[in-house]
Amino acid sequence: MLFLVLAILQPAEVNLPTDVIPLPIPLQGAIAILITAYWISGALASFSLGRAKRIIFMLGDKKDLLAAALTYPSIPTTRVHGPRIVLAIAPAVFVVIGLVLLFGSRLLSFWSIFAVLLLVIPHIGLAVLLRKAVGGGVPDYYGD
Repeated sequence: MLFLVLAILQPAEVNLPTDVIPLPIPLQGAIAILITAYWISGALASFSLGRAKRIIFMLGDKKDLLAAALTYPSIPTTRVHGPRIVLAIAPAVFVVIGLVLLFGSRLLSFWSIFAVLLLVIPHIGLAVLLRKAVGGGVPDYYGD
């Protein structure tokens, strides 16, 4: 979301908050930091979700232990499909909109489209992993 705000406002420089004094950095530096943090957070979320699914597989026949482990409320354990997928894909949508606002028609080259695809892969993978709730829960009559 912050990336989209930077793309809309396009300030000359951004003050990076530090402990002692704000550190001014150019817009391109702020964009690089945000894109890096965006990609790493998507990749780490995908890896964490994959790890949770492996743990569930290892628990297998221990249904009581699995049910207890899945009582912690989180996005991956939400039984309703919409919020899981929307929250997984929303950061990628914000970044693509921001890139279009920043670069416009320059994004139409093959390499630019390829770079954007590489940027959204972690969040698309996360949305694919979240097609079903972790633990396989399905929505009941009342929602979740």
